[in-house]
Amino acid sequence: MKNLSKIKVPIQVDTSVFSKLTISFLSAKTWYEYKDGQKNSKPSGITVSAVIIEDNIVLDGYEPHSNEFEKLTFNVRNETNLEKFKHREIIIPYEFEKISVYGEYQNQLSIICKLATEAEYKQMIANKATQTTAHRQSLPKRDQ
Repeated sequence: MKNLSKIKVPIQVDTSVFSKLTISFLSAKTWYEYKDGQKNSKPSGITVSAVIIEDNIVLDGYEPHSNEFEKLTFNVRNETNLEKFKHREIIIPYEFEKISVYGEYQNQLSIICKLATEAEYKQMIANKATQTTAHRQSLPKRDQ
């Protein structure tokens, strides 16, 4: 039967669980997207292979540490630097564009997002905190 994937019910993935994982970079290669069964002639970005080295997810019915040493693949749009990350460097996924579940047992993920090193991510968070508080002024004191 053709196009059975069209009737598949979409699911929602809670991206906050990625903050409970420690992910280590393994390798990167050029990523080409396919459209209508045809491979694009120019690269869309990079594909990053990584491994979960620590799983601290706490959910009802979730077996603790069950995803440690599982491999993940991330597609990073518009990134061209294959040497952006170093082997075994901790990486953090953020700004998820798309996550799809696939595979015979629906146990694999296709992820398109941005990736940062741990240091880059911490700096981004610090910059955001500064930007959101820089415009604030203290309230004038009221006479009592």
